[in-house]
Amino acid sequence: MPENPPTIPVEQLDSIDSTSLEARRRLASGPLRGPRALVAARQTGGVGRFGRRWESPAGGLWMTVIWPLQGPIGPRIEGLGLRLGLACVRAIEEVAPAHAAVTLKWPNDVLVNGLKVAGLLTEVVNGAAVVGVGVNANFDASQLSEGLRPHATTLRTVTRQKVDLVALRDALLRGFAAALDVRGLDDETLEAVRARLHGVGEPAKLRLGDGATMRGTLLGLADDGRVRLLVDGVETLAPAGAEMVVEPS
Repeated sequence: MPENPPTIPVEQLDSIDSTSLEARRRLASGPLRGPRALVAARQTGGVGRFGRRWESPAGGLWMTVIWPLQGPIGPRIEGLGLRLGLACVRAIEEVAPAHAAVTLKWPNDVLVNGLKVAGLLTEVVNGAAVVGVGVNANFDASQLSEGLRPHATTLRTVTRQKVDLVALRDALLRGFAAALDVRGLDDETLEAVRARLHGVGEPAKLRLGDGATMRGTLLGLADDGRVRLLVDGVETLAPAGAEMVVEPS
């Protein structure tokens, strides 16, 4: 990672449907000259992976980073999801209590003590990386919908105190800028992700882009950033566009 990654200017918004949708609207009118972060106090129509609704009440950190890509896009985004996921884990480690286990559910959901507190969605739109991040921060887990409570929590619930949202935002931006300013996956990044990978040795399910599923035992992470599953006695790599869901033991 570069020692002095480029800074990302921040634009603070009050209430908006989705910072990622706003980023798309702005890019539709032409490319941006430099990176920008859109941060909303709340979202009324937040969107996660596969178009799922993302609950975004006041007190969370709801942000989208727009990062213009220079040169061929393919090499710039190789390994990007894991680099960004690791940056998010490290930012949350700074505010989580020492006894809390902060892990990465492949490809880029952040868990604390096995419950989701943050998620990332990365797309390429009109020559720019659009990185949406949502962190359940300064509201109680009881405010989450009934369907989410068994699987998600908030930093306030874990830490039992308010999180400094500006400090968390700035830690995320530093990490994102560093992740976006390099290419591929180096050994240090791979080892850092492997050390934080959630569910190794446990039954796991891959949800594929076409809606099909693949089940097996999570073995770990391959050198190209894909997860390794043991399926019917055969080691299998996750296909592109897959999402891992750790199965209950």
